[in-house]
Amino acid sequence: MPSDKESGQKDTALDSTQGKVSWDDILRTQYKHTVPKTDTRKVHRLCVIDDSHEEKITFSNGTTEKTTGQAVCVEIMSKEMSDLVYKLNQQREPQNASPWLLYFMKRWQLTYIRGSANIRQYTSSEYAAQYTFAKIRPLLNTEDRVKLMGIHSGGNTTAFLGQTTWNYMQQVVRPVGTGLDRYIDSWKNGAQQRLFHIWWSGIEQHGVLTLASRIANAIAQAWNQLDARIGVRGMQLRLVSGLAEPKEPKITTEIPGPRSKAALKQLSKLQDTRAAIFAGDYTKSVGNYIADADGNLLLDMYCQIASIPVGYNNPRLLKAAQSAEMATALANRPALGVFPSTDWPAALEESFMRVAPRGLDMVFTTAHGSDANELAYKAAFMHHARKCRGARGYSAQELESVMDNQEPGSSDAAILSFSLGFHGRTFGALSTTRSKAVHKLDIPAFKHWPRAPFPQLRYPLEKYAQENAQEEKRCLEELERILRTHPVPIAAVIVEPIQSEGGDRHASAEFFRAVRSITQEADVLMIVDEVQTGCGATGTFWAHEQWELPTAPDMVTFSKKMQAAGFFHTGALVPDQAYRNFNTWLGDLPRALIARGIIDEITEGNLVEQVRKTGEYLKSHLQPLAIRYHRLVSNVRGQGTFLAFDCPNAELRTEFLNLMRQEGVNMGGSGEVTVRFRPMLTLTKTHVNVFLTRLESVLNKMYKKHWPQN
Repeated sequence: MPSDKESGQKDTALDSTQGKVSWDDILRTQYKHTVPKTDTRKVHRLCVIDDSHEEKITFSNGTTEKTTGQAVCVEIMSKEMSDLVYKLNQQREPQNASPWLLYFMKRWQLTYIRGSANIRQYTSSEYAAQYTFAKIRPLLNTEDRVKLMGIHSGGNTTAFLGQTTWNYMQQVVRPVGTGLDRYIDSWKNGAQQRLFHIWWSGIEQHGVLTLASRIANAIAQAWNQLDARIGVRGMQLRLVSGLAEPKEPKITTEIPGPRSKAALKQLSKLQDTRAAIFAGDYTKSVGNYIADADGNLLLDMYCQIASIPVGYNNPRLLKAAQSAEMATALANRPALGVFPSTDWPAALEESFMRVAPRGLDMVFTTAHGSDANELAYKAAFMHHARKCRGARGYSAQELESVMDNQEPGSSDAAILSFSLGFHGRTFGALSTTRSKAVHKLDIPAFKHWPRAPFPQLRYPLEKYAQENAQEEKRCLEELERILRTHPVPIAAVIVEPIQSEGGDRHASAEFFRAVRSITQEADVLMIVDEVQTGCGATGTFWAHEQWELPTAPDMVTFSKKMQAAGFFHTGALVPDQAYRNFNTWLGDLPRALIARGIIDEITEGNLVEQVRKTGEYLKSHLQPLAIRYHRLVSNVRGQGTFLAFDCPNAELRTEFLNLMRQEGVNMGGSGEVTVRFRPMLTLTKTHVNVFLTRLESVLNKMYKKHWPQN
């Protein structure tokens, strides 16, 4: 860094006795180069102010003065400025630590300002709307205060992150608390590429908001709050505090703990809470870890019943939630079928249609998974009736009889589903749900809707290949028989790629290809229910991709990890008149915006491939445990991280799940005896190792309790 003598300029930045000094002037004290005003005005700035700090400083003219107030200001530099910084640093430090550090320093600079007059001057400029401010009181002791160490060469006050060695990074980072320590750990363990990609893209696209949520919150972790003011839109946002994923679970109470119990007791006065396990604290949940009301942090392998895709408090999704686009959509929810917003087509293209299954070029958006299936059934029935009716219009008899729920206006057609399938809890969806009697009990049903058997495979698959082939053949023959002989016409067959609620039951790709062939021969639609399996969890974006069907399904329903719902279809399934498959909202723009962020995260992070590799790793460790602890673990199965195993009975499964929570892992069951894995797409081998340690601990405890002789 050139000294005052070298630059030929006085250090006016610190001298509160001087006249008004612009930020351009502060910059020019550092370099002989001219920095265009139009360039520096584009810089976004964060200023963290400690207005209670007192110290004596010596100015470059030799005078000493007591000052009150200090500020640490982080700046995102515009391209021209960053190129200049990069060039100068290269000239001065050609041996800089590593390429990623150089890459980082091209975009950031850190400035230290002392004296309340200078701070006011900095924060009251006409461009203050671009600043993010955080004022702190003396929450930290003198030694821990935010300050830069050993960098004030020749009175210069601006230092550039990365301008010296890693030592300097330690000197700058360590005093500001533990927040940035986590980032240092990330740099050291090789996660820097992803971290800096996130910073870079956020800086380029959203400037101050990303700065505040990524860097300022980490720096200010010890401080109470940060308020970001974005003057361009006149918005004020409360930022989420900087959360970093822990290295392992933290359990301090039983689960549920006293605060969870109190919260659930209060909620029980308003709603039925008998299914609730604990009360979550979603302000403190982060990444793959869920926090509860008692401060416990659990590795979440269940993820809101398979519906969290890319981590709690995902920065990209938080950014989407805080955008002006989201605010407008939330405050002005349109009836999309009659008054679609101007940005609705782009929202569909940038979200759902980017991942549309092959051969399906339209999407019908809905509220939730049951709703998606329900409306897919309606599309199937209208398509079936249109085929039967042919070119003629509706008859007077049809129009009259339908008002009494009678034929011919009310169709007698049916939807076929499979044994132990689950497709939702609304009326039509419930008539196709076959997983548990309690779901259906006391609810009127469509009595002529048939079910076909779904294969019950034996494991390991390679050992029982012949038996499993025979089982699938039996089920396919029964499906053909039902379609051929059922007393009422069948409009569609619905099937899950993996019967999730029914106990994680699988079938081969050959089985599903045969189902597709049979439905086509019978002129019956095929609906694939990907509500739980979709969005990457099985190692492909859609589980049915692994079947390699010669022709696409007629409809594919989705929800859960997409954080939105609906079904993909072709133009052939659009009703013959408007308002037939219809409701007020027809989906929700905010859900599409979140889905867009999810898909961006999946695509940029290559998360589907990560799921495949992580799933292989997890499965390869579960299989030997199933041999060692065979009394408790059997039938390990699954695709991607969408895995499962069976316990001997429901009682032991309940005990297992409770013990896992006490060990810091949140899991869930399916079917009668199955333990299911429904982690996020961001699960890594590191998380798996954390899980396996606790899994084996629980299995050992249960073996000692139930089989002490072993």
